[in-house]
Amino acid sequence: MSHISKEQYLDLLYSCADNSCDKPYCFFKMFLEKMHPHPRILCQFKCIEIFKWERSKKEDTDIGSTQAAITWCEEGWASAFNEVYEEGQSIREIYNRTQTLMGLQNQKLANVSSQISQISTSVTSVVK
Repeated sequence: MSHISKEQYLDLLYSCADNSCDKPYCFFKMFLEKMHPHPRILCQFKCIEIFKWERSKKEDTDIGSTQAAITWCEEGWASAFNEVYEEGQSIREIYNRTQTLMGLQNQKLANVSSQISQISTSVTSVVK
């Protein structure tokens, strides 16, 4: 399954459920504990939650969990997460690395777009 200790796994699991309930014996936490989802899945769920809060703040409206998950996938965040995920890192470290990779990818796209624009302008001036 994974190479992390039971204590690390439970810390990860409980951090994913931290906003769901504030009681020490929470049904959601117990449910997750019995299901034994892979740490990678738990971490990605928590990263999507962080993404949801950040995007909601940026857009000045709650985008909701469903839209956050859809946007996470459609914009390429899930792929970036897959590239940077390493067991044993904190959720925040993984999210920050995912965010950095997304910024680099967006910068590359902006550079390519700028180059295409320059080529298009050059071609247009030659054709005239």
